[in-house]
Amino acid sequence: DVADVAESGLTLPAASGVRVLVDVPSSDTDVTGQLPSNSIMVSGQTLTVTGLKALFAESDGASGVRNKAVVPAGSLIRLRYKAVLNASAVVSSPVEGESLKPNVNTVTLTRSYTSGVTAGWADNSDGTESRSAVANAYTFKLDVVKLDKDDLSKTLGGVEFEVSRDGQVLKFTQVSDGVYRLDAAGGTEVVTHTDGTLSLSGVEARELSFKETTAPSGYFKVSDFTVDIRPEWNEDATQVTKVTYATSGTNLAYVS
Repeated sequence: DVADVAESGLTLPAASGVRVLVDVPSSDTDVTGQLPSNSIMVSGQTLTVTGLKALFAESDGASGVRNKAVVPAGSLIRLRYKAVLNASAVVSSPVEGESLKPNVNTVTLTRSYTSGVTAGWADNSDGTESRSAVANAYTFKLDVVKLDKDDLSKTLGGVEFEVSRDGQVLKFTQVSDGVYRLDAAGGTEVVTHTDGTLSLSGVEARELSFKETTAPSGYFKVSDFTVDIRPEWNEDATQVTKVTYATSGTNLAYVS
């Protein structure tokens, strides 16, 4: 049995969105339909898959169990589904004094044993043993300040931008003046606060493209520019240890 418990910042899929795959006779063979009825359940922040033994075990005709010949020992079983970072997701910021906080989900595999607990597994004292693994999902924010290039003490509010990634325009919902959160049901334009600030949260790492669509009266529009969010992971790629930013497209956009 497998149980995946996600923090509140992650929305788990419906049970119908979970696929169970094996690597025989070919890679990613979908065997979801071979599981017993109601094997896959989603309740709140917990997703469970039970009855996986039906995929690889069968009666030996006596009182024991044997591996199915079509799924030999050593075969891989994959559970595949997507969780969505929602409005409650913890946002990681590189600002000094703030931490790079992950949205955590923990998966636990529980199985029976007949000849003692396996090294590295926890004994549940009921004839089963379990082992857990943690996955960290990160979401980031990007803060922009619009300034008069000839007088950097002067901030410019009411400036509209269109933000895209890989040629696809992104949509945002306004949280407050100058503050927006990524939202597929939102609008395509974001506007700087009167103090010139613009904060975008809920964005993933990689490159964002900015197009200034409306400039303040008396000012020209800045050429299109990009901002690349670059997280650095630890050695086993389980945690982000640092985030840096890089700009390109115009020297009028730079990292402070």
